[in-house]
Amino acid sequence: MGVRVFASVCCGLIAAMIGLIVASSLEMGLVAGLRLVAGSWWGITTLADLGVGLLFVMAWLCLLERRVWARVLWFVAVCLLGNLATLVFLLVRCRDAVTVREVFLGR
Repeated sequence: MGVRVFASVCCGLIAAMIGLIVASSLEMGLVAGLRLVAGSWWGITTLADLGVGLLFVMAWLCLLERRVWARVLWFVAVCLLGNLATLVFLLVRCRDAVTVREVFLGR
C-alpha cells in the first residue's frame, strides 16, 4: 500500500471517528457515557485496554517526534481525543514520508 492510499484510509477513519463522536454526543453527554461504561467490569476492562494502548502510542510518538513542545501537544491531544489524535498524527507523518514504513518508523 502506498502513502497516498494510507493517507486516504486515515482520512476516512478520521471522518468516521468524528461521525461517531457527534452521534454519541447527540445521544448523551461524555460524563454520562463514561458513567455507563464504567458501570460494568467489561467497561472498565475496555477503558484500561484503551489506556494501555494509548500509553504505548505515546511512547512510539515520542520516539518519532523530536521537538519537546510538539510531544507535549500530542500528549494533550491523545489524552483528550484518543485514537482520533493518533490518526491525525499518522496523517501528518504521511506528508513527508515516501513509504508507509517511513510513516511508522521514520527515516
